[in-house]
Amino acid sequence: MRAVWRVAVAVVRYELALWRNLWRWARRRPPLLPAGAHGFGYAAGVAPTLRAFVIISAVELPIVHFVVPWSGARLALDVLGVYGLVWMVGLLATTRQEPHLVGPAGIRVRYGMTGRLAIPAADIASITARTRTLPPGTVLVEDEPDGGRAAHLAVVGQTNVDVVLRGPRVLPLRRAAGRPLTAVRFYADDPAALVARARELLADRPAA
Repeated sequence: MRAVWRVAVAVVRYELALWRNLWRWARRRPPLLPAGAHGFGYAAGVAPTLRAFVIISAVELPIVHFVVPWSGARLALDVLGVYGLVWMVGLLATTRQEPHLVGPAGIRVRYGMTGRLAIPAADIASITARTRTLPPGTVLVEDEPDGGRAAHLAVVGQTNVDVVLRGPRVLPLRRAAGRPLTAVRFYADDPAALVARARELLADRPAA
């Protein structure tokens, strides 16, 4: 029962955040960023697909309205269709309003529809830009030849930022199941800019 409750709460929170992001995006408001943090996009690879779904949904709405002869069913389908269309636009807005964050506290990685992973600055040994192609799936955790363990948080089957940790660290990533990680790899639209900013902040952190 508790698991069901947690899922329900997570769904409600995501839904509220989606509508908030849609409202801010429609009003051309910039993303809300913590003090000292910089945002970096990650959804350029999936944005065309999301736009295609929005267009298809918009085309389907009038077709369904005129094809379905029963008024009750037509009204229900109209409501569901409009909701689905607006929801897809909200999802697109969310990718703009909730970017990766790089700040004094570290890096917050966005992945999938709801995933967030915080990597504390104190745990980061190095960060580099390197493109990798992965099997299908957003999140992959695998053992490395050197004995380490890396988490891949991919977008459209790719990562292009490598974060090496200062030794094995347990991060709040469900797929890792509490196992320590030595590296995190994720995708950014502009990996060079993200890496450059992260290196600046890491250079300014207190010595360990």
